[in-house]
Amino acid sequence: MGASISPVSGFNKSQYDISITIWKDPKEGHWWMQFGDGYVLGYWPSFLFSYLADSASIVEWGGEVVNMEEDGHHTTTQMGSGQLPDAGFTKASYLRNIQVVDSSNNLKEPKGLNTFTEKSSCFTE
Repeated sequence: MGASISPVSGFNKSQYDISITIWKDPKEGHWWMQFGDGYVLGYWPSFLFSYLADSASIVEWGGEVVNMEEDGHHTTTQMGSGQLPDAGFTKASYLRNIQVVDSSNNLKEPKGLNTFTEKSSCFTE
C-alpha cells in the first residue's frame, strides 16, 4: 500500500491483471490482504471489525475518485479510462475470476453476483 503497480493497462492497448486476496485468519480473526501469489501487504486487526467477528454477509468490489477541490475539478479523468462497460475489453476497466473465501478458507464463486450496473465503469469478463 502506498506504492505503484506496473506495468499498467492502457486504453485500447495491452491489458494487465493483478490478483488481490483478502481473507480472515481463523485463529486470530485478523483480516489479511495479499497481492499476487504470496506477497502479503498487511492486515486489519480483528478489534476493528465488530460486525465481522465470524463472517461477512455481503462483499462489494469497486473504487472511487475523491474530489478535494472546491470547484469540483481536481482531475481531468474519471476512474480508469472513464468508459462504461459497453465500450468493451481494452477500453473499460474489468474484474474477473471473482471469488470469496468460505468458512473453511476455501475459495468459491459468490452467490448472486451482479456483474455491472448502468453507472459502473467495471465489468466482469
